[in-house]
Amino acid sequence: MVNRVYSLENDTNTKKLTISKNLFKIFHQNIRGLKSKVDKLSNSFFRDYPDVMCLTEHHLKDYEIDNLPID
Repeated sequence: MVNRVYSLENDTNTKKLTISKNLFKIFHQNIRGLKSKVDKLSNSFFRDYPDVMCLTEHHLKDYEIDNLPID
């Protein structure tokens, strides 16, 4: 499966939007408290979950993480 990902290349003189094809997607978000944002986060990935999701500052305990409705 190949996904189309747009990335911004930052050169010293120009910034250009390019289309790149990646096989592996990583999502990182400093979520600052996940309890009230689970539905919003799940809906934003409805059809296209990343391969790896890293959520920092989620403020959840281990048992709460185990019960998240996120695959």
